[in-house]
This record gives sequence, C-alpha cells and structure tokens, in this order.
Amino acid sequence: MCTAEAFSNAGQIGATVYQQSVNQRAQERYQEQVYLANKRNADDAAIVNYGLLAERTQQESEQAADALSQSARAAIEARGTASAAAGEAGVEGRSVQTILNDFAVRESEFRFAIQTNLENRRQQSIFEGEAIRSGQANQILSALPRPVAGPNYLSAAFALFGTAAGGYAQNVQRIRSGAGPNEAFFG
Repeated sequence: MCTAEAFSNAGQIGATVYQQSVNQRAQERYQEQVYLANKRNADDAAIVNYGLLAERTQQESEQAADALSQSARAAIEARGTASAAAGEAGVEGRSVQTILNDFAVRESEFRFAIQTNLENRRQQSIFEGEAIRSGQANQILSALPRPVAGPNYLSAAFALFGTAAGGYAQNVQRIRSGAGPNEAFFG
C-alpha cells in the first residue's frame, strides 16, 4: 500500500514538473511573439517618423531657397528703381550710393537670417532624428522578454524525498508493530 502511494505521489510530482516545463516554454514563446510584434511596431513607427522628418526638412530647405530667391529679386528691383529715380531726378553721388548700399546691407542681413534659421532647423532635425532613434530603442528594450520561472526541480526532489522518507517511516512502524517485512511493504 505504501509503495502504490509513493508511486502515485512520484507520478503527480513528475506530472507537475512536466506541466511547469510546458508552461514555461509556452510563456517564453508568447513573450517572444510579443517582443517581435513590439519591435516591428517600433521599427515601422521609426521609418514613418524618419520619412516625415526628411519631408519636413526638404520643405523647409525649399522654402528658404524660395525666400532667398525672392529677396534677391526684390533687392535688384529696388536698386534698379532707386537708381532710375535718382537718375531722373538728376541726383548723383554719395547719397545715391548710400541708398544702394543700404539695400545691399538689408539684403545681406535677410540672407544671413534665412541661412541661420535654416541651419538651426537642420540641427533641430538632427536632434529629432536622434529622439526618434532613442524612442525606437526604448520601445524595443521595454518589450524584451522577461525571465520565465521554470520547473522547480529542487522542490520536486524534496517532495520525492519526503514521499520516500514517509513511506520508509510507515514501513518501519509497521514492522515494529509486528507485521512482517512483506506485509509492511505491500500492505
């Protein structure tokens, strides 16, 4: 009787360890699938964000080039108009040259401001690109699979030892109470 109970307990312990092992593998597969899906999402989002950033940077560059072109045209027209007006009025010399120089200085200041703003926007785009990369990496790292608890072999070993020790103790007690070794072992 004791042997059947010991084998039953050992079978239950073995089944528990096996089920824990199956659960561990299933949990690991699930976490890997979640991780891969999260990584794909992070990669896809980064690609979209990089594309949007590149498009915006391109548009800003085109707008700056257009503003510089319009400014240069306007400055040429203003200098031409000022020269023509001065010529028609019969004004020559330093005062006309001062006005034309003033137009050149204003155009140069405007060109410098546009170029400075464009360079600042490019630097900002670089920082935004780094932020996109950092966000992508953080999203991927946050989804890394966590360790999954596996079967507790030590606990199973103690349980088997406990079952064996309990069976042995019962047999010893039966033998002491007058049962023969065969009766004590087979019940």
